[in-house]
Amino acid sequence: MDNPNPVPGGSGRAGQVVQQQVVVDPAAQNAAAQLAQQILANTNVTLRQEIVKIPEYYGEKLKDTVSAQEFINRIDECQVSNDWNDTTTYANFRLCLRGEAEEWLSSTVRHLKLTAAQKTWTRLRPLFKKEFATTSDDKLIVDGLANLMHKHGENPRKFFSRLEKLCNVLHENFASYRIKPERPNPGNDGRFSQDDMTKFANDSVEAYNQFLFTQIFKAAAPENVRKLLSHKDQTRLTVDEAYQTFFTEHRVEQDKRVATSSIHAIEEATSNVHNDDPNVAAFQPQRRQQQQFRGNNRGRGQNSYRGNTNNKPALNQNQSTYKNSSASTNGNGKFCAYCKILNHTQEECRKRKRDNKPCVNNKGQLYWPKINNVNTQNDQTQQNDSNNEVDSVFQSRAS
Repeated sequence: MDNPNPVPGGSGRAGQVVQQQVVVDPAAQNAAAQLAQQILANTNVTLRQEIVKIPEYYGEKLKDTVSAQEFINRIDECQVSNDWNDTTTYANFRLCLRGEAEEWLSSTVRHLKLTAAQKTWTRLRPLFKKEFATTSDDKLIVDGLANLMHKHGENPRKFFSRLEKLCNVLHENFASYRIKPERPNPGNDGRFSQDDMTKFANDSVEAYNQFLFTQIFKAAAPENVRKLLSHKDQTRLTVDEAYQTFFTEHRVEQDKRVATSSIHAIEEATSNVHNDDPNVAAFQPQRRQQQQFRGNNRGRGQNSYRGNTNNKPALNQNQSTYKNSSASTNGNGKFCAYCKILNHTQEECRKRKRDNKPCVNNKGQLYWPKINNVNTQNDQTQQNDSNNEVDSVFQSRAS
């Protein structure tokens, strides 16, 4: 019978008995190992969730703490770090939406009639980006390309980060750009020829070059052209289409300028014709000047009259008319006190001559100009002569 307590360093058989006594229960050992792995897995998941957090997204600028593109990036990072599948990622994405964004998702799911298996992050990600992030990306590209120069006081780290973000946005937008070369078809052996792959690579570089040229052209264009280009489909916008939009808008502006200059030229020519004709000039531009003159003098006359009521007596109509006319003559040239029209005096006034009315001096007294006085004296002399002739005839007959 074997010794139940063998001495250390004994026979090999005794050593084998000791080794069998170490493993008491294999099932318990497996359970302990599984528990340790589960604890370790739960610990890793907790750490990953602490590192990457998803903020709430409302779809409103005043409430959101991140942009739509940053929110999409957070979802992608959580999917990778937490090892979520496509359905789990969609579920966590849905739980983070609030307000208008949540209403948009609900209406989109109802409109597309998505089943439970179709509610995935891969399917909803491009729809969400198109709804909330397209405009912001376009603005980031335009602002970034328009302000590439290093800013005053900007350190190299911020400068590099700003340009790197711009390049990332361009790369993501090019991924959704639809004007790209078609992939070559494989041969009968299922392989691509070297010429086809080289051509596809060159066409891809040319497509990105055209995309980048379009974005630079749009960023450097005037503000009114950028507004027009923002309403077009950005996934199919080409540099030729952007140029035609700019050219059309420029031509419309040029036509407006030509039409405006033509109108000014016609008005100037018409005003020159009116100024050459005294009869037309008396009623066209001078009437507007006369109305402005009356309004100014009316205000001045009322203010001076109200301010000097206690010191000066009221002027009669002739005196106030002459006072306004003299003030106008000093400031605006000739003014007729009779017909109230500029560019001639009352002595030269045709209307006054036609009405056979006298002039008014600065004291409000009536007087006849020299020409009228001479004519009046001649008329009176001729009338006296005629009266004398008549008297002499009657006297001769009476005698």
